[in-house]
Amino acid sequence: MAAGLTWIGMSIYADGRLAFLRFRTMENARPTTVGVQANDYKSQVVGVFRKAGLDRFFGAERLSRQLIHSGNRGRDALNAVLFMKIVAPPIAAWLAWQFDAAQYLIEPLSTSYDMIRNGAAVALGIVCFFIPDLIVTINVGERREALRSGLPDAVDLLYICVQAGMSFEAALGRVTSEVERRSTDLADELRLLAAEIAYLTDRRIAYENFRFRCGIEEIDELVLIIQQAERYGTSLGEALRQLSVESRARQMLELERKALQLPAKLAVPITGFLLPGVVAMIFAPMFLGGFGP
Repeated sequence: MAAGLTWIGMSIYADGRLAFLRFRTMENARPTTVGVQANDYKSQVVGVFRKAGLDRFFGAERLSRQLIHSGNRGRDALNAVLFMKIVAPPIAAWLAWQFDAAQYLIEPLSTSYDMIRNGAAVALGIVCFFIPDLIVTINVGERREALRSGLPDAVDLLYICVQAGMSFEAALGRVTSEVERRSTDLADELRLLAAEIAYLTDRRIAYENFRFRCGIEEIDELVLIIQQAERYGTSLGEALRQLSVESRARQMLELERKALQLPAKLAVPITGFLLPGVVAMIFAPMFLGGFGP
């Protein structure tokens, strides 16, 4: 029950992840935990703990970085996660302590029912304290996989556009509309990158923001290639072509790795579900027919 309540609360910020896309400089993109911007009840509760310096205990800086990597930018997302980490454990512990249905099963077998109930309440509270971190970590992993899956196509399209004579800014706008069909997360990041390039005076800040928001090695390689081409005047199209080949090769190796792991992952289901049926088919006639002639 408590886990379900925590999951529902986390969906408050997950549903509005696209609403936090906006122009940001490097200082705004970097994690920060000072001050409260919103006036809702979540921000007020979190603000009390932040003023007392207890936000570090809840891992506010780490959660801020992870939320940026998961695509949830803005202070509202951080306040929502911290609010769940503050409120969910005591509520879950109180519900577990009030749950007396297990008394009829435990009390006849043990004289330490109160100890068991208190231990279960504490354990459930600790679990609910880490559930928001788990959900954020899962969102980060899913988003990184989405970025990796759409990056080879984006690099191919960038290479075609650059070789056709388009500028890098115009190529970004063209690629974004095409990549959105494959990966909306990558399209959002490319759209935000194009906006920051046009908005900021220093393009390097836009590139560093792009790297920081994505947090994957493939994006780091792409940004490094673009920066080297702009600084030293090397051929951007040739570098993108080489990166495209490497991205395709890396993607193929990942698929081969997953294919090689498939037999090991299927061993447990096959053993657990098929083997008992096979054993029953072999020995059932002998038991049903008896042991005699």
